[in-house]
Parts: sequence; structure tokens; C-alpha cells
Amino acid sequence: MIAAACVATPNDKFLLPRTNALAGVGKFATIDTALSEAIMSAKHLWLFFRYTRWLLWLATIGYSIEFMIHRSQHLDPFGRLYLTTELWMYLLPLAAVFVGCFELMMREKADIPRLKSDQVGFDR
Repeated sequence: MIAAACVATPNDKFLLPRTNALAGVGKFATIDTALSEAIMSAKHLWLFFRYTRWLLWLATIGYSIEFMIHRSQHLDPFGRLYLTTELWMYLLPLAAVFVGCFELMMREKADIPRLKSDQVGFDR
């Protein structure tokens, strides 16, 4: 059985137990340092939300096309939508909008500039 011991320095607030398997990993001795090493930068998180939003919109379009092609598989004998079909049809676009809000939030945190244009319409 491996005995766990805590490694402490005067500035540590939270300690993780350190076993012999983690003996060589000195920089991850506290939760604070472990989290700071694992957190993404704001720009990477913005890109993650951006790609997720587009993938959710593509999934919404794909599911709508699948519904149009196989309509009878999504309806019960009385012509009502199955609950699973209804959930997918409403939750995919709702999730895309929700992730879009997070994308806007992360764009502000990452200091990514917005395109500023007073132009309405095309160039003439």
C-alpha cells in the first residue's frame, strides 16, 4: 500500500496528497498550480465555442433534412412528433444560440476586435 504524504510550502492554501507515483511532479503539488496549468487561453476557448456553434447549426440543418426525407419515422400514428424528434429539433438550435452567447463573451475576454463598419449593404 502506498502511503500518501502532503507536500507543504508556506504559501500553499490547498494541498493534494502526493504519492510515490507523483514524487517527480513538484509543480502540481497544489490545486491552484494544477488548475492554472490546465486552463485554456481565452482565444482558444473562443475558437472552441465558435467551432461548436457552427457544428451545432450544421447538425440542426442535417437533422432537418433527415426529417424531411424520413418524415414517417418521426411521426406517431396520429401525426404527432415523437418526443425525441421534438427534443432534437428544438434543443440543437437552442444550444447553438446558447453557445453563441458564450462565444461573444469569450471574444470580449480575449480582446478580439470586432469589425467596425458604418456601411449598410454592398459597395457601389
